Amino acid sequence: MRFRRAVLSGTLAASAFFGAQIAMSDRFLWVAAPTHAYGLVGFTLFDLALGITLWRKEWLASLLSIFLATTQTLAMLSDLYLYTAPYVPQGAFRSYLLSTMYFIPLLAIQPIIFWFALRNSNLHYDITNIHTWLHGHHLP
Repeated sequence: MRFRRAVLSGTLAASAFFGAQIAMSDRFLWVAAPTHAYGLVGFTLFDLALGITLWRKEWLASLLSIFLATTQTLAMLSDLYLYTAPYVPQGAFRSYLLSTMYFIPLLAIQPIIFWFALRNSNLHYDITNIHTWLHGHHLP
């Protein structure tokens, strides 16, 4: 359990590092999509907070990490395939994102965070307990 917590904390820190690098160095992001830049800063701060909280409230931080990794993955994929900056064709914007040095590592680390957070949270075990309890009380 300590190993999974350490890996999860480390991947959250790495995600925060990659997000911070993009937020600090990508001027085009701040000009073309400032709301996305602020969103990235929010994800970065949330990564840091969860990485720290994980050592005090492990179960809660793990559940929130599942939510964070899922949300960030969906946001990044929607940026990659759906979002267009004003006056920039979607294909060009996708090429721009893929050429950003920290975009791919940030996207790639999210499933790792999700996996270790899921394993660390015992969510699969909790769902089984809830299901058993419900059926034991004659609920559908």
